[in-house]
Amino acid sequence: MRKPKKKLSAEAEVNMTPMLDIVFIMLIFFIVSSSFVRESGLDLTQHRPDENDKMEDKVAQVVVIRICANKDVFIDRRAIDIRSIRANIERKLAEDGSAIVVIQSEQNAPTGYLVMALNQAHEAKAGISVSSAAVSCRHET
Repeated sequence: MRKPKKKLSAEAEVNMTPMLDIVFIMLIFFIVSSSFVRESGLDLTQHRPDENDKMEDKVAQVVVIRICANKDVFIDRRAIDIRSIRANIERKLAEDGSAIVVIQSEQNAPTGYLVMALNQAHEAKAGISVSSAAVSCRHET
């Protein structure tokens, strides 16, 4: 007895369902197991007053902190120690509650001093503005 010949079909079928299941499971695994890191940094945005606000009504004392490249720190043209910034700001805020702190840093000044000045001004709860322009400390010394 002869076996009948099988008819060869031109179409071959591949079941894609298991492969798609594995791909979706891997996708869900990677989404769930990944962690999204938010970069932290200094907030150097400046407060811009509304157009309706009148500047004549809001005349405030400005406390200028200048940080030099040679690690000298000045508040209102008076040399101080970097650790006494908070006490000086709090004293100025006691005199005028709406005082604004402006921090100016020389181009080659140590970044750590700028960060320390920002932290101490935040601890004193002062309104802060950071100058991005390069300043010169030559006339201060």
